[in-house]
Amino acid sequence: MLRPAAALFLATLAGGHALQFAPAGASAQPPASSSFVLEADCVFDGASLRPEGRTRVVVENGRITAIGPSVAGPAGATRIDLTGMTLLPGFIDAHTHLSYLWSDTTRAPNYLGDYLGSPITVAFAAAKNAEKTLRAGFTTVREMGSSDGIDLALAQAVASGLATGPRIVTAGPIYPPGGGRTDMKWPPDGTAANAEEITKKTRDYLGQGCDWIKIYATSGTYDDTSGTPIYTS
Repeated sequence: MLRPAAALFLATLAGGHALQFAPAGASAQPPASSSFVLEADCVFDGASLRPEGRTRVVVENGRITAIGPSVAGPAGATRIDLTGMTLLPGFIDAHTHLSYLWSDTTRAPNYLGDYLGSPITVAFAAAKNAEKTLRAGFTTVREMGSSDGIDLALAQAVASGLATGPRIVTAGPIYPPGGGRTDMKWPPDGTAANAEEITKKTRDYLGQGCDWIKIYATSGTYDDTSGTPIYTS
């Protein structure tokens, strides 16, 4: 069974990406050593609990190189005892707005009080949200829209170690003219009304470093997205 004290998470359980971890409710940071061995009561690999019971995970230079009950890490590796804990992959949140600052997400934001402000101040708050998100166990998020390029800047800051947070997949939203959601005025640099404009806008956003492009398919509101289709096929 999963231990109720399950608190550690890995960025991946199958190499290729930097590893990040932190006990829930604590402010632990990854060890200074480039190699370490984590030993937990249970290891969940994303599909099932590994049958070995108490298991070790060896990480070298940000990559998981071995998993098993008796594997040994390289000489000098930092040893991390996770007695009473379950080690599991980091979660992925596919819809985030780290630069949105409202606390009650069951309602639409009050943009004057919850959103608008100096982009520098909003960026600091977004960085705080990113760290909270990582501490909650989410090691990858997909941003669904941001103003003033804050999502791009935050993603770059996290990747370069200037801020603490999950891996951030960024978007550059394309918003068509007329109708639709009156609470949003994106993109601030102009709408995209046809295939040619969409192509140009997409190239602009990708050139700025966006990872994917967000498009509103219909008009609507937070409560009703069954509005008129905006783009044809």
